[in-house]
Amino acid sequence: MKIPGLFEKVGSLGTIVSAMGCPMCFPFLASLGASLGLGVFSAFEGLFINKLIPIFAIIVLVSNIFAWVSHRQHVRLIWGLLGPVMVLATLYLFWTDFWSTYMFYAGLLLMVIVSIWNMVLPPSRSCMSVNKKEIVNESKITCPNCGYQKTEKLPTDSCQWFYECENCNIILKPKKWDCCVFCSYGDIKCPTMQQPDGLCCEI
Repeated sequence: MKIPGLFEKVGSLGTIVSAMGCPMCFPFLASLGASLGLGVFSAFEGLFINKLIPIFAIIVLVSNIFAWVSHRQHVRLIWGLLGPVMVLATLYLFWTDFWSTYMFYAGLLLMVIVSIWNMVLPPSRSCMSVNKKEIVNESKITCPNCGYQKTEKLPTDSCQWFYECENCNIILKPKKWDCCVFCSYGDIKCPTMQQPDGLCCEI
């Protein structure tokens, strides 16, 4: 489990457990918490409502943003942000409105659904998912030691760090700041760098 996903689940669980300690604000969750033996938390309702719930919701919010940087799935990002935004909006914008509690419950439900979604179908980013028709799958690599050239198939699921020249047997390594040998010595960069944003895929 990657770090953003772990924090997202911790934040979701923390928000729900904290809400279970707020019988005056969220009686439904508090009664559920009491049935699970968490009724003792009601003595800390002020701490939960003012500190812990916002902190956990912000953790979920930030975790989903960081996860999006890797997978770039916009629909998943929107659903991932909607839950914690609804929770925070309940606490800071619509607290006095009679319907705000229902929005809070809906936000919690969305956070749970997105967490389950991310566990069952983890977000991933395929190297061929962006501009698939524009990706070139072969590159002519030139040995800087002897000048020998050979056209090689580009890997689509990883970055190749080492390449042995068939002519002089020297082992090529990427230049500084390059992600692979094809980006350093090939006439065509690897599929990862052929994408518009030039970001390495999540493997």
